Order: sequence, then structure tokens, then C-alpha cells
Amino acid sequence: MKVGLTKRHMPDEIQDFVFGDRIENPMDFASHRDVVSGWLSENSDALVEEERLNLYVTGLSPLLVAFLEGWTNLNLEGVSLKLMHWDREEETYLAQTFDTSSISSGEWVMKSAFGYKGTTGDEQDE
Repeated sequence: MKVGLTKRHMPDEIQDFVFGDRIENPMDFASHRDVVSGWLSENSDALVEEERLNLYVTGLSPLLVAFLEGWTNLNLEGVSLKLMHWDREEETYLAQTFDTSSISSGEWVMKSAFGYKGTTGDEQDE
């Protein structure tokens, strides 16, 4: 499943968006958590069916943090999360795997997937 965090600067193949194109108050953390919780609840069955979420992110860190909080709280077994970041130099998206398996030990593991090309995020980790 290919989803944009917001509607800003997203590729054409995006299937859905967590937030709209206008964020009234980027510092309204509670509101962001509510939006994420609602989106994840509405889409949890589709995510389990797809087994993967490629989340195309923007520079709005409070939105990304709210999403990652919601993702870790939901604990979707067997669904991988790839954060898709725009690489200005290569003019393509690079995938970064968000691994929640070590969160219970107090660590968040984020693997950079340098070398991933294109906008699919379908490549496997090495």
C-alpha cells in the first residue's frame, strides 16, 4: 500500500493520504495523534492484507512522529513499514525500514536503504 503522509509533493501512484493538504497547526500534537489513530483504524484490515505500507513522508516532523507513535501502538503483526524519503540529488525516493521488533527493549531500529531506486519501495533489505 502506498500512502502519503500529506498531499504535498507526492508522486502520482499514492493510493491514500493520512493527512490532508493543509495542516492548520503543525504543533497540535494531540490532533495529529487523533488523525493517525483514525486512519490506522480505518485501514488496518487493508494493511494486514497488503503486508506492507510504503509511507511517503514530508518534512513535517510532528506528523511523522505522530504516525510512528500510532504505528507502534497498533502493533500490526506481519506488516512492514517503509518510510519513503525524497532524495533531491538522485531525484527519486529512498526507502528506510522502520523495525518495531526491538521497541520492547527500548530501541527503535531504522535501517537506511541506500541504493534503493525508484518510487516503489518493493526492494528487499540486504
